[in-house]
Formats: sequence, structure tokens, C-alpha cells
Amino acid sequence: MASLVAESESFNTLEHRIEGKVSFIIEDGISYLEFDKSFKTKNIPDFKINLYHGNILQKYGIKEKDYVGIAPLQKISSSQRYALPNNVKL
Repeated sequence: MASLVAESESFNTLEHRIEGKVSFIIEDGISYLEFDKSFKTKNIPDFKINLYHGNILQKYGIKEKDYVGIAPLQKISSSQRYALPNNVKL
């Protein structure tokens, strides 16, 4: 099972503090978004993972076409992994 880390970054957020690192991983032809073991945030109802299409995140006026919804947050701390839809190009 070969894997490739395409990118590893800190979180860029608008409203809520998030700690840890996020990586984009390609494994067996499937792309994943992976949070490392230091990931931590507050318990926020209905927290969803989204990927924004731009380089500069805007606080207001974000439209549905500006991001891709990935999944609801699995847990508020520790490592976790999310498969990316096939239409997401890293």
C-alpha cells in the first residue's frame, strides 16, 4: 500500500480556532484529507469539513460554488481521515 503526501499545512479558518496539521494524501489512487494527532477544535454542532477553491479565504459572501463539502467532522480531536470526492483535484 503506497502512499504519497501531496501537501501538509496548518489550518486556515474563519470563525473557530483549530489546531494541528492537515495533509492531502494519495493512497492506492484515492485522495484523502488527513488531520494529524495534534488536531483539536471546539465541540461545534453541525461542524462540516469544506475545501475552499481560492487562496484567500473570505469571511463573508462565500457561495456554495466557492467550496466543496467533504463530510461532517468525525471527532473534535486526534487523527482522522476523509476520502475526497473524485471531482476534487489537488
